[in-house]
Amino acid sequence: MKTVRMLVVSFAWLLSFTTFSLADQIEDLISRLKDPDPLVQCQAIEQLGQLKDKRAVEPLIALLSADSTRIPNTAARPNAPVDPAAEKISTAKQACAVGNQHSAPTASTPPATLKQLIAEIRTTRNFFEKQKAIEALGATRDKRAVEPLLALLKEKDFGQTHSKVIEALGEIGDPKVVPTLLKYLPTESDSSRLSAAHRDSFTTKAAAGALAKIGDPRAAEPLYKAILSDPFLKHDGVELLVTLGGYESVKYLNRLTKAEDTFLERDAQKALDNLGDNHGLDPLIALLKDTDPKVRGLAAAALTEIGDTAIEFSVQEALAGLNEQDRKNIETRMAENQLTQSTAEYASSMQASVKITAIEALGQIADVKAVRPLLATLRDSDENVCKAAGKALAAYQSKTVIRPIEMTLNNQDKSVIKQAIQDLGWIGTDYAVELIGKFADDNFIRDDAIEALGNTGNPKAIPYLEKSMQSVFTEDEAMAALLKIKHPDTIKLFLKGLSARSFVTRQKAVEALADISDPAIVEPLIELFKKNDHTVQNRVIDVLKKFEDPRIDSAFAESLADPFQKDKILAILKERNWQPQTVREKVLYYSACEDWDKCAQLGPEGADLLLAELKKNCSSGVAKALNKMGDARAYPVMLDCVKKWRGSPDLLAGAEKTGWKPQTPEEQLIVASLKQDKAALKKLWSDPESKEAFMNALNSENISAVTAVMNLSIGMGLDEMVSPMIGRLNSITNDSSAVSIANMFLSSGNKTLYSAAESWATGKGYEIIKFGFSPGSSWGNW
Repeated sequence: MKTVRMLVVSFAWLLSFTTFSLADQIEDLISRLKDPDPLVQCQAIEQLGQLKDKRAVEPLIALLSADSTRIPNTAARPNAPVDPAAEKISTAKQACAVGNQHSAPTASTPPATLKQLIAEIRTTRNFFEKQKAIEALGATRDKRAVEPLLALLKEKDFGQTHSKVIEALGEIGDPKVVPTLLKYLPTESDSSRLSAAHRDSFTTKAAAGALAKIGDPRAAEPLYKAILSDPFLKHDGVELLVTLGGYESVKYLNRLTKAEDTFLERDAQKALDNLGDNHGLDPLIALLKDTDPKVRGLAAAALTEIGDTAIEFSVQEALAGLNEQDRKNIETRMAENQLTQSTAEYASSMQASVKITAIEALGQIADVKAVRPLLATLRDSDENVCKAAGKALAAYQSKTVIRPIEMTLNNQDKSVIKQAIQDLGWIGTDYAVELIGKFADDNFIRDDAIEALGNTGNPKAIPYLEKSMQSVFTEDEAMAALLKIKHPDTIKLFLKGLSARSFVTRQKAVEALADISDPAIVEPLIELFKKNDHTVQNRVIDVLKKFEDPRIDSAFAESLADPFQKDKILAILKERNWQPQTVREKVLYYSACEDWDKCAQLGPEGADLLLAELKKNCSSGVAKALNKMGDARAYPVMLDCVKKWRGSPDLLAGAEKTGWKPQTPEEQLIVASLKQDKAALKKLWSDPESKEAFMNALNSENISAVTAVMNLSIGMGLDEMVSPMIGRLNSITNDSSAVSIANMFLSSGNKTLYSAAESWATGKGYEIIKFGFSPGSSWGNW
């Protein structure tokens, strides 16, 4: 009996000790949440989540709103005095490369006029009247119009109203609208929180222009990223940064000079050069001679950061008069500047990590006290935080958790419903999908609903998105949403997207299939490849070449006849060690390789295929192979090519085998030009009757004849032909032909032709890459 009592006592003592140890451990972990090192915080948070002790809930909730990362000496103290040196640098940065933005007046509009315009944009149902009122409000440049205009951006966009509103906000120039306008810019990863449906080319371009006009330095980096990622902004990208002005614009113009885009590089360099020898950075360079060594150090650090080689001499010159101690101070300041930047980036990243880890722990504990704070966190500016909060709420596995959001779906305010739908998208439970799905057909909310369905990542959303794909108004958005759902059932929809009416949808479908290794996608992709859809063709090729399938090789071989695809396809086939099997494949492959000797060995079947190609394209290489074969059927075809000014020495050789002799002055001109018989050409030019052949060919509708005679005239240096050639360029209606001729003029070595090409290009809106005029390089070089 005594033994039993001892065991009971021992067990009770052990239980109390364990309870005490756990409590002690919890308290210790909670205390670590205040550690200045974010990594220590995250480790403690993870352990608290695993223990699932409710005592950790309140401290973890506190981390959701607090600045939980404490990096020493990086953040300014709230009431710290303004640093005069830093203030001087800031002023100088704003004075750099002054752009074309304006300073907007405030409160200069009569109150009655302003009130009337605001009433019109709020109440009028006439689309044109509303746009006129919006433009009028922008023209006032009155900041009192900002809030009413911002309210219009929350409404459905009819007839590009949003872009007009954004333009008006740009005219007003109030910096407080910058965060709103930034949402309309895409990024390299396109992770903007704004729905893609609300960010079209018109609003994007309007937002970029407005941000540039406002001239706020916060817009510089987003504009730079948007220029790189959005084809609609590339053309005006450099001009936007120039308009923005300031130190930041010069920094990102320098980065564009290193972009992998020839036109952006060229335009950015030209813009920097137009800003002067020091690329607009003179205000900062001047501070290198300031009496305050701290100012000199900050200025040097800023100039070093920008990475502009053009100012190196000016910087060295400005620093030349400094003593050794000042130089050391500047080097220290530059090092501190780099450390501060990297530390600030680290702090921002770790703050988000702490918050996300805390959210995940709260999801593991699943205490009801955390529901409201987690719901609030769904509105965080960081999308990763939103996703974590949604996942944590989903872990509660209860409809009650999302009841507060569900209740707002009956609100009359569409913007409230849209926000609720976005919140439900982050939660992503089956019930959340069901609630969102009810709005997938709503004309005013469907775009937000479709995006939210994709954010759920839940396969239950697929039927709703499949239905949305059937509408021309929502197929693009539905495809973008499907990309976020990783499930086998999406493959059939991606394949269906390959035949969508919208090229955007087709592009997204191909992109989605790029990550799928199922052989079932090969045949549909081959069919799309055969259509030669230029909007997706290159990406289709990239996806197909991952598969080892003879059907792909055959399809690739057929496309070797396409001059626009030949080089890329030929390189791929060589990489795959592919060898042609049929005679047709050999003709296509050897022709692409320009191996005419092998073509000539392909026999009668090969000759038939080569003859068909000759009739289609008057190919000089094909003529060479057929001449080697001695196929008499080809000679009349070659003669026809020669007479149409589409000849070559090989084609002429075959044509002469028919017994043909040139009879007319034009035929004599053709033969002399193909043989490059200078004596015969000069003789033809000196004879008045034969000279007429030059003019007749120049003025004919046969563009081959036109370009051939122009080349002859340049090679022979015929001054008399210059004026008629310029007239002919201006009369050509086919732009691609005219561009080719203009380029011929630019490299002709004739100043008059060069100027005429410049004038033509300017009138047509083309830009010329100028390598400088080189007299006589081609003119009369025969």
